[in-house]
Amino acid sequence: MSRYISFRDFDWVLLIFVLLICGLGVMEIQSATVHTKFAGAHIKQLYWVLGGVGGMFLVSFINYQVLLDRVHWLYFASIGSLMAVLIFGQKYLGARRWVKMPGGAHFQPSEWVKLILILAVAKYFSDMHHKDLSWSDFIKAGAIVGIPMLMVLAQPDLGTSLTYTPIAIMGLFLGGVRFKHAFIVLLAAALLMPLAWHALKPYQRDRLTSFMDPEADRQGSGYQVNQSLIAVGSGGIWGSTAGSQTHLAFLPVPQTDFIFAAFAEEHGFVGALGVMLLYF
Repeated sequence: MSRYISFRDFDWVLLIFVLLICGLGVMEIQSATVHTKFAGAHIKQLYWVLGGVGGMFLVSFINYQVLLDRVHWLYFASIGSLMAVLIFGQKYLGARRWVKMPGGAHFQPSEWVKLILILAVAKYFSDMHHKDLSWSDFIKAGAIVGIPMLMVLAQPDLGTSLTYTPIAIMGLFLGGVRFKHAFIVLLAAALLMPLAWHALKPYQRDRLTSFMDPEADRQGSGYQVNQSLIAVGSGGIWGSTAGSQTHLAFLPVPQTDFIFAAFAEEHGFVGALGVMLLYF
């Protein structure tokens, strides 16, 4: 495919929406952290956005079939990178998730493993499309996702490991799983839930229970969730320029997964709805 045709067929509308979302994110990180110890976090985020956009254009020139043909090597490389985290990774807030790179940058392998798993699962079920899936096929597919999932869980990173589950589910669905097999797998998963719950560390159980019932421990494990809800509610219809929950540090780490709460407080229901519509 020529460079001209590649750019001509590029989804520029999608790119515009992606850049809008990224731009709003960078601006909100700056606003949410300007009066906190995390001030300047938006600069780092901007670098990653620019790097991501550049990487996106580079990858767009790669024929994905070439990646599929070499996905087994990519998969082994991803397993190796996760092993490197467990051995050489830097520990932060009780978790070992990053590898320090030259120049002081930090690399989190569990994120790029998601992309490799999507390719690996797609390749596996594509090769199986000519036959009815057997239980051994299911076990192999489960191992493809399960091995890196357990390695990420050992870091420990419960949140990221759980994001691997939809990859396996979609692979099974698109691969032509039978209803009988799906029912048995779901039943087995339900029966194993008590064991999985017992295997979780106390703080991991607290995260799940606080998500389901943040009111149970308002000053402890549910504090961040409750403060984010207060921030969203205090934004009203048009937003609050004061941003008391965010700027006065009632929302402890607004620049992370809770950046939407900070945005909703400053820009209100209308602004929050506008951002959500950008995803559709």
